[in-house]
Amino acid sequence: MSKEVEETQRKEKEKSDALGIPCSNLTAEKRKMEDKREVAEFPFVGLVKSKPEVWFELLSYYGIDHSFPADYLYEHTVGGSRNIMLLNQGLHQLMSHKKKFKLDVVNLGLKVFSMNKENKSECQYRIMQDAVDVLLPYMDISRQIHLKDGAFFKALNGFHDNQFSFKRIGQ
Repeated sequence: MSKEVEETQRKEKEKSDALGIPCSNLTAEKRKMEDKREVAEFPFVGLVKSKPEVWFELLSYYGIDHSFPADYLYEHTVGGSRNIMLLNQGLHQLMSHKKKFKLDVVNLGLKVFSMNKENKSECQYRIMQDAVDVLLPYMDISRQIHLKDGAFFKALNGFHDNQFSFKRIGQ
């Protein structure tokens, strides 16, 4: 049976190539259109699958190790704000189903990154304070600042000219 199906598909491909008109599987095309509509309608989208370039930018800028569970990151877009949320394994499984099985979600997970409103930074997303404890074990030291005891408190309370510099504090 499968040989007959393969032979029929091969003949149809040859026919469409000869005519110069591409033929495709209607079910596959319908599935692609449904996936596009789901991404447009549903505010939670898997980050690595939908926007891998954003994830690679975060990896390189913040020095995040590849062992970080990136599959559990979801982009949440509401209005003009874009946030990247980290879900646990159970929520990830729940959110990975098709739209017709999904819940109407208002908010979900830990907000890990938030998009900068102004383009003054090298990276378009900033780390949220709530996520520092989760991200720190996976980050290299390139974006970390280690201070001596009391240096931060001294810098905050000392005389300064409204120019807060972490390089000066670390000295």
